[in-house]
Amino acid sequence: MFIPEKSKQKLFLCKSGGWTSVVQAEDWSDAASKAVIEALAHFAEKDETDFVIGSLIMCQEIIEDLETATYFYTPVVLADAGFHDLAKDLIVKQ
Repeated sequence: MFIPEKSKQKLFLCKSGGWTSVVQAEDWSDAASKAVIEALAHFAEKDETDFVIGSLIMCQEIIEDLETATYFYTPVVLADAGFHDLAKDLIVKQ
């Protein structure tokens, strides 16, 4: 999922009845609706009959926290993903 910087949409973590979904929405109510739609589609696609939804749906906005974030050096990530030439191009020559 990609969200442009200027988007009014936010990311939400939604949980209920043993399933978890991360959705992009404008508010918590919209997030809950989208999460239920996504969960129902997922279980229907897999032809699973054990879909459970609780009496509550927990939605939590995923907020950017720069202090607790983990940072990765981009050339290493690119190399790990198999993009070795791009990784070499980004390495700063000393």
